[in-house]
Amino acid sequence: MRFGLPDLLIAVAATLPGFLAGAWGAARIAGEPSRPLQLVCSCGLGLVGYLVLTSPLYRWLKWRPLLFPRCPQCRHKDRCYYAPREQPAWPVGQIPCANCGKEIELWYDQPGEATDTSDAVRFQLLWPRSFGGRWRRLD
Repeated sequence: MRFGLPDLLIAVAATLPGFLAGAWGAARIAGEPSRPLQLVCSCGLGLVGYLVLTSPLYRWLKWRPLLFPRCPQCRHKDRCYYAPREQPAWPVGQIPCANCGKEIELWYDQPGEATDTSDAVRFQLLWPRSFGGRWRRLD
């Protein structure tokens, strides 16, 4: 998992309007302060705000997602990868697995023509682009 201070600040800035709107809306609906309703509305709108706001922002900044797919060879649950370069090539990057050394190719945008003849397994990032929870294997 890749996570740093910029990711944390973006997450706070993206979820804060949703939290505040949920708390305000729940107080208006219930009439009196209802803590469980405020908590549910705040968390729900905060999550929606994060998913809607950060996905285009990560794509615009050309940042890698927070989670990568599991290695197709060792299937290690920790998804341990390391990037050989600070900023991988956009829209495609190649990263090796830290456990077994198998290299995979990640498409952060729409897949195009294969430029190399490597035997790396290819994955395409689906929505949400900031979190990286959904990957599709390209065969």
